[in-house]
Amino acid sequence: MDVIPAVLDCLGLPAPEHLDGRSLLHPLDSARAVYLEASGGALGPVQGLRTARHKYLRAIDPPHGEMLFDLLADPAERDNHAPVRPDRVAALRTRLDALLENSQPTSWMSPEEEAALARRLRELGYLE
Repeated sequence: MDVIPAVLDCLGLPAPEHLDGRSLLHPLDSARAVYLEASGGALGPVQGLRTARHKYLRAIDPPHGEMLFDLLADPAERDNHAPVRPDRVAALRTRLDALLENSQPTSWMSPEEEAALARRLRELGYLE
């Protein structure tokens, strides 16, 4: 979630033009999808998309695979519709893959800091 735009939205204040992100307090329109990722829970690390109607999750590490929830019919996300809606899963998978292919991960560390971290992790035995 884009926290600063959402807080400004709650306060009724406009977001500055230079601010990245968008408030997610208002319902999504049918054409928009929001990227999501999580690192915990029963599925382990996941990435996915949230649309106005569906939440698509893809486990990064198998065996959990993919899940699809119909948020209008099942807001508690109890029923995985992936097995019965392969068309919707394929469409959201394609959108997620395109999004990830066109994005570049950013690092909050400089190359020197990343190298120092990697050296230290090797010294501690976490990396080979």
